[in-house]
Amino acid sequence: MDYRFFHFLRRHLWRNPLRRALFFGVGCILLCAGWLRPHSDRYFEIVKNLDIFSTLYKQLYAYHVDEITPALLMKAAISAMLHQLDPYTVYIPEEDIESYRTMTTGTYGGVGASIGWRDDALVITALYKDAPAVRAGLRVGDRVRFINGVSVAGKEEKDLLHLLKGQVGTSLTLEVERIGTKAPLRLSLRREKVTLKSVPYHGMLTREAGYIRLSEFTTQASSAVEEAYAALQKKGMRALVLDLRGNPGGLLNESVEIANF
Repeated sequence: MDYRFFHFLRRHLWRNPLRRALFFGVGCILLCAGWLRPHSDRYFEIVKNLDIFSTLYKQLYAYHVDEITPALLMKAAISAMLHQLDPYTVYIPEEDIESYRTMTTGTYGGVGASIGWRDDALVITALYKDAPAVRAGLRVGDRVRFINGVSVAGKEEKDLLHLLKGQVGTSLTLEVERIGTKAPLRLSLRREKVTLKSVPYHGMLTREAGYIRLSEFTTQASSAVEEAYAALQKKGMRALVLDLRGNPGGLLNESVEIANF
């Protein structure tokens, strides 16, 4: 039966170019149709569910008994959707993009100052060398009262960091209190590109114990740790303290490289 079928193809189709082209064309169409059908079904399902979601979203906003904030409702919906997948698929809103860039690349647009709440006061806790904050005269221990005219009272630290960060070249003002100064100081600063070191410090604790401070898993973290490790080995290091306190995380591949190293 198989021989007769192939003999039929060779006699009636293969010797005729037009019929041969038609045969292969129909075959390709059938194959494509078989491949596209499950995909078209999936696309139809996606469009259908998006339409359901859009309709529900509009109905809630129009008829819910309480007033709804559209942005908050959408964030809640996105968070619930991603929660069904895995712990590592996350949504980063636009207002958090600078923090994301800082965590992954170690660079951001800002003034080069760290802040933190101490005894109900927002205090400058650290300054980076040659940063705009240093050139403007800001000091560690200064108490920040206003950022761009916005009072810091009752604000969360992450929200205040958003006020300090921004596009390179933009300006901001700080009103601070300083010990030994009666009147508040008003400082003007211009944001610049600030680069944070993944390893801000390394050294020897004892004659044989080395110390490496790893602040973040940025794109240069593994190479920075390796350089610090090699430098400490030359000083006779036989044990190592790897300080990860306050490290917010970062790139998974960098942490894997460091673990392997």
